[in-house]
Amino acid sequence: MLGAVSEGPRPTRRLEAASALWTTGEAIYLVGLIVYAFQVGGAPVVALVTVLQSLPSVVFAPAFMAATERVRRQQLLAGVLTVRFLAIAAAGALLAVNGPAAGVLVVAAIDGLASTVLRPIRGTLVPMLARSPEELVAANVGITTGMSGASLAGPAVAAAVLALGSVQATFLLGAALILAALATTARLGNVAGTSRPWPLQRPGLAGLKALADLPAARTIIAVTVGQRFIRGMLTVLVATTALQLLVLDDAGVGVLNAAVGLGMVLGSVLSVALVGRPRLAAAFAGAIALQGLGLAAPALVPLVLPTFAFFVASGAGKAILEVAGNSLLQRTIPTAARGQVLALLESFVTASLAAGAVAASLLVDWLGPSGALLAAGGLEVALALISWPWIRSVDAAAVVPERQMRLLRSVAFFRPLQLTTIEDLAGRLEEVSVPAGAEIVRQGEPGDRFYIVETGRLETLIDGERVRELGPGDAFGEIALLRDVPRTATVRASTDATLASLTQDHFLSAVTGHTDSATAAEAVVTSRVGPRADPASLV
Repeated sequence: MLGAVSEGPRPTRRLEAASALWTTGEAIYLVGLIVYAFQVGGAPVVALVTVLQSLPSVVFAPAFMAATERVRRQQLLAGVLTVRFLAIAAAGALLAVNGPAAGVLVVAAIDGLASTVLRPIRGTLVPMLARSPEELVAANVGITTGMSGASLAGPAVAAAVLALGSVQATFLLGAALILAALATTARLGNVAGTSRPWPLQRPGLAGLKALADLPAARTIIAVTVGQRFIRGMLTVLVATTALQLLVLDDAGVGVLNAAVGLGMVLGSVLSVALVGRPRLAAAFAGAIALQGLGLAAPALVPLVLPTFAFFVASGAGKAILEVAGNSLLQRTIPTAARGQVLALLESFVTASLAAGAVAASLLVDWLGPSGALLAAGGLEVALALISWPWIRSVDAAAVVPERQMRLLRSVAFFRPLQLTTIEDLAGRLEEVSVPAGAEIVRQGEPGDRFYIVETGRLETLIDGERVRELGPGDAFGEIALLRDVPRTATVRASTDATLASLTQDHFLSAVTGHTDSATAAEAVVTSRVGPRADPASLV
């Protein structure tokens, strides 16, 4: 019997904590930035800020991810958070000394570049840190919950700071929380390796090449980009709803953003039900429609309390959409292409966000705040309805081989491996069917494969004597591979059997490349070939 492995605290929890800290800091800072931009020049300057923060990243995000494919994701995360801390702190310092507005906007643009690459870095880290499909979805729920709490707490804190203090105080508080996130990422350790780049050299082409072969991922990305165009309108629409439609003061911007955040908290609670569900397409499409309905409704009932409630509903849709969309993408994009595709998605998304902000500013001028809300919300509902025939086919295209992954997880020294490694191994498993009486391995011969029993019964023989019986879930063949010695026993099929096998190269690269897995495997080998080993344990 293979020994149990102690897994310790999950690295995904640490990433979730860091993400919650930096998104809270970002939320506080962005409310202050929106208020500052509105004070400088109204809705057009708010739209300009969104463009400056997002548009340069259309090129920068895929180029950055392509140039850093060989750098550990944890190191990239720490470096980007450092840039964000310095940029936001510098903007706060400029405001404190009454610096020029152009300088504040330039620093905001630098922070926008850094914030854009945070998302694909986090998106590639989650499946590297997770150890099962269930933990992958759970980690996405945890991250979205943190984002939801940030969307609630950040604007609420910003509203209080703006009421009692000043805009620059929101900048400095946001920078402090990002610094705390940076400290938290130091605890991730080197648990995940670098990603293998897709075999193309030019930035962006790798992601396009991958998408050409991934119709399900293309569907999710296309719908996500359309939805983010509408979400790009939100910054302008929240500000104009608070300041023009409801005629609130500056703190009202924070209050309505907090309503969206409260909705995200509620949506995150509902998203827990998605953990373990193989099908997520309906939740994805429904969340888009809910967000759109919540956005359009304030135009029909322009009162403070109903508007707050409608924005809560919109925020709930946003949270469910984040969990379902991220999980569907991570399920439908192979490991090797994931970094490039997510960077390409970020490029599309930032362009859509910038275009949405400009469109919202124009809609407010042409249709007024109520007309703009109706147009944005109606467009989002229409997107969900029109895209549903394609969205519902996505679940069947998941690239996660769950049956093979469960089989690998039944072996103790595979359990510490990250989800990306398990996914790769699952795709390399080869099925072997053997009739009753056939020998799978023979004592004294060289070993070149590792085996896991799926169905049937096998027997282990040493010098012709039967010493052990193997059944579904049992594994054998690791001793010859790890110690580079001849087979220590013969394994023969007692009944017709089905096995899953890995080649020596794939087995060794996975097991010996992870400290906990290598330790567990060595403990198994030592127990079987040591001086006090039970002969029945030899395979």
